[in-house]
Amino acid sequence: MIGIILASFLGVVATEYFFQSPFIPQVKALLNILKKSIRVVSSSRISDHWKEIASIYYAQKLMKSTILLSLMLFGVLGLVYVGALFFDWWIEPEPTTMDALRNQWWWVGMSLGSAVYIYFRNYFVKN
Repeated sequence: MIGIILASFLGVVATEYFFQSPFIPQVKALLNILKKSIRVVSSSRISDHWKEIASIYYAQKLMKSTILLSLMLFGVLGLVYVGALFFDWWIEPEPTTMDALRNQWWWVGMSLGSAVYIYFRNYFVKN
């Protein structure tokens, strides 16, 4: 039972990680780049020569944005799994925190716990 509570705590930590990291602005920047690139490529008023140059520029910006988003996602996954390994080493709960992370129903419980945390965080914290 302790492992499930610790896994839920790690879910709350991961939620707070998303609040503190620039994840949403990075997604908005990615969508903005996509809109601009589609507008340039689909325009009939721009020559193919300039479309080729612009497509290379937009491809570089899309690659940079995608790599940053993937690093943020790997960061949160690393945070959760390193935290789980630390809790299993330090506290030795039964079932272990890693067992809690392996079960998909406990992921649903972690998600519900994070949703409750988000609700109370938005209710009590006025930014």
